[in-house]
Amino acid sequence: MNDVERHPLSRRNFVGAAGLLALLGAGGTDFLTAAGASATVVQWNHPFTRRFSITPDGNYLNHAQWRIDDGLGPHSGIDLNAPGGEPIYNCAPGTVRFAGSSGSWGYHVKIEHADGTYTGYAHMRPGSVAVSQGQVLNSTTKIGLVGSSGSATGEHLHLARMTSLSTSDHIDPTDLATASPAVPGAVPTIQQGDDEMRMIQAPNGSLAIISAYYAAEYSGSDTIGVSANLAAWGPLISVDAASYARLISDANSRRTALLAEIASA
Repeated sequence: MNDVERHPLSRRNFVGAAGLLALLGAGGTDFLTAAGASATVVQWNHPFTRRFSITPDGNYLNHAQWRIDDGLGPHSGIDLNAPGGEPIYNCAPGTVRFAGSSGSWGYHVKIEHADGTYTGYAHMRPGSVAVSQGQVLNSTTKIGLVGSSGSATGEHLHLARMTSLSTSDHIDPTDLATASPAVPGAVPTIQQGDDEMRMIQAPNGSLAIISAYYAAEYSGSDTIGVSANLAAWGPLISVDAASYARLISDANSRRTALLAEIASA
């Protein structure tokens, strides 16, 4: 694979695709040219194991109940009315891009997710940050405790979503307030449609590209293919060894079942 991986045989592409079964049976080309990448879908959860509501004056873009009037402009996130010391969990798998204390957010964590967006968790209790910069969070993990550090007048969680590490590039995180509660240790399934592909990496550095009905691993020398596919299909998703093997096995199993279904039609 030394160019952009072409479109896998999806259920939609199988239907009415004359002659493709013969190609597959002969071990020939089993993919079609990609029409373009679809957006990565991330499974989001609430940052707590029990759902806490948004404070009365802590809505997105509104001045917040717990915020010092410091002239920073519109409220860049939502404030969740969780008590001090409540464990905070990541809202989705991702990579920690900041973990520490800085500015009006005080002690906080920022995480980059597979769809290219970021979540921020601000005003944590000093000394409670439980993750480190660069750490990959494949499962629902405790990242800190609710506090009031930084520009805050009471204990709560300021939860934000951004399109970059900059807090000025904020987007509405309100849906996270009503998402399903966090389940510590849970490993969300990588969601994808029939016509989407993902690049995954195991802890030992093994790389594979997968779709709903296709999986292929890369050789260590195929740096051009890896780079091209990352550009076409989005960011690399780091998974644990068991998940890496399961995702490849599941894709191959679905492909086998789909071929059998089509052959018997």
